[in-house]
Amino acid sequence: MELLIRNGALVTPSRVVKGDLLIREGRIEALGRVRAPRSVARLEADGLLVMPAFVDIHTHGGLLFDLTGGEYNVQTGAFDASADSFRRGIPRVMKSFARHGVGRALLATVAAPEEVLERSLGHVADYAESAANGVEGAYLEGANLEGTFLLRPERAGAQNPQNFRKPERRVFDRLQRAARGRLRYVNLVPEYGKPARDLARYLTRRGVLVGAGHSACDAEEAALCRRAGLRVCVHFLNGSLGTSFKPFGGGNMVEAVLRDPEWYAEIICDGWHIAPGYVADTIARKGFDRVVMVTDAMFATDAKGIRDFVVGGREGVVHSSGQYLQVKGDPQTLFGSLLHMDRAVGNVLNWMTQDLEGVWARHKALPLEEALVGVSRAASRNPAELLGLDTGILAEGRPADLVLARLTGAQGALRLRTASTWLAGRRVA
Repeated sequence: MELLIRNGALVTPSRVVKGDLLIREGRIEALGRVRAPRSVARLEADGLLVMPAFVDIHTHGGLLFDLTGGEYNVQTGAFDASADSFRRGIPRVMKSFARHGVGRALLATVAAPEEVLERSLGHVADYAESAANGVEGAYLEGANLEGTFLLRPERAGAQNPQNFRKPERRVFDRLQRAARGRLRYVNLVPEYGKPARDLARYLTRRGVLVGAGHSACDAEEAALCRRAGLRVCVHFLNGSLGTSFKPFGGGNMVEAVLRDPEWYAEIICDGWHIAPGYVADTIARKGFDRVVMVTDAMFATDAKGIRDFVVGGREGVVHSSGQYLQVKGDPQTLFGSLLHMDRAVGNVLNWMTQDLEGVWARHKALPLEEALVGVSRAASRNPAELLGLDTGILAEGRPADLVLARLTGAQGALRLRTASTWLAGRRVA
C-alpha cells in the first residue's frame, strides 16, 4: 500500500516543516516535497500536524475497564473478572486510545494477589497475539507490572500494601509465564536493597524495562539500583515519591532523578498530579529527551455515573469536579487519572508556550515549534526507545505510526484534537 499525506505540518526530530509524507509498505518512504505517481492515494493534511503516534507505557484502562479487575458495573459497584469481560474490555480501550492519538501502549496492573495478576496477564497475551491487535485500535505491546514489588505502606498511594511482594525472580517468572513474555515494564523500589538490584539486573538482561515509583529510598540507594539496570522514575514528583531537603544519603528519589542525567522521568501531565510549574521545572532540568509523558488513566476515564469505587481493595472517589480521582478519605492522594494522551500533549504545549512561574525557576515561553518538537519526543520517541521499538519518530525508513492532529487557539490557550491515528500506514482511528 502507498499513501501520500500532503501539505501537513510535519513534526520531525529537529523542526516543524510544511510538507508531504510518503508511506510505502507500512514505512515512511520520504519526507518534505515529495513527487509520487498519480496512482498513489492521497490524503490532504493542510491545517493538520503530522506527528509520530503517541506511546503510552503507563495506563490502566478506561471506559469501565481495568486490566486488573475487568469490567466495572456501575449499578453493582463491582468488577466482572470473567474472560468475556476482558475480551470485550481490552479491544474497547485500545480503540479509545487510538482515538486520542496513541499508536502503542502497555496496560498496567495494580497490586493484587498473584493468581489475579496471572489471569489478567494471560488476557493481555491473548489479545496481543490476536489478529485484532493493532488493527481495530492501538497496538498492545504488553503489560506494565506497577504495584507488586513495592514496600512501604506510607508510599502506597492507591496501591494495596496487602498485595506487595518482595522482588524475587520466582514471582516475576511466574507472572511472565502467564503473560507469555509480554511483561515489558516492571516497577520495583530500590529500598529492598540487594534483592531489588538483583532483580533489576535479571530483568534488564531479559529486555524488560525497569522503573521505580512509590519509593522513599535515599539517592545513594537509588543510584546503586540505577547502575543495576533501573532506568525510569515512575510518575515523577507524584505524592507517593519521597523527597528530602537534607544532605543525608544524597537526598531521596527526587534528588536522585534530577541530579543524574541518565534517569528518565515519567510525568502525568493532567495538571492535577503535578502542578504545571513543577512540570516546567522538571523539563528545564532534565530536558525533553529524559521526560516520558504517561496518562496513568483508570477505568473511570470517559465513564459516567461513578461516584465511588474499590480497586485492588482500595477505596476511591471521583472528585466533585469530575476532573480527577482520589483515595477515599485522603484528598491529597490521587487514584490514577482521567487523562488522554492528546489532552496531555495539549496541556504541556500550553504550559511551555507561556511565561510560567515554576517552583525552582521562572520559565520564559518557548516558541511553538520548539515546544512541539520537545513534546513529541516526550510523548512518542522516548517511550518507544525505552521499549526498544523503532517507532516514535518521523524519519525515512521508520514505521508509519502517525497521529494527524488539529491544533487551535493561541499560545497558552491551545487545544489539540486527534483527527486520525495510523499504524504501519493503516488508519486505526
